[in-house]
Amino acid sequence: MAAIKRHRTITIVVLVIAGILILTFFNPIHFVNLNLLKLQFMQVQKIQLPGTDLIWRKSYIGGLGSDGNGDCNYMIGELHSFIGQREKVVEQYKKFLSDNVDAGILFMDGDKWPLDSILWDWRGNFLDENNIERGKYYIIYISQKFPALLDTRCKV
Repeated sequence: MAAIKRHRTITIVVLVIAGILILTFFNPIHFVNLNLLKLQFMQVQKIQLPGTDLIWRKSYIGGLGSDGNGDCNYMIGELHSFIGQREKVVEQYKKFLSDNVDAGILFMDGDKWPLDSILWDWRGNFLDENNIERGKYYIIYISQKFPALLDTRCKV
């Protein structure tokens, strides 16, 4: 009888610890939220502007590290090169941008980038990893914030 109680207690402790570790390092709700955001972003992938080329696509779950506000940030973005005028590119994405308040487009040559955004890191990554200098490139992105729910990626 005592062995069964001890076994049950050990099982409960192991399950509680495993649950905490899963929520802390591999929170499944964040993957669900990111995939829902990817479904919204699929609208962008349908837009094929002549004279543009997809160079890089990236998604992100985590914190910005600036104020520890407990939010978990989700971002999906694509780097494109383009030929022609910026206005034509913006016009092509106009419906997507107006339908999604958390979406945006930033050009590499002179746009004011948001200071509290992971896009600053992405800009460096996009440029460095693809051996790109400033020029006719833009990032189209969508982002959202959700509660961190104990996920350590969101507290960086």
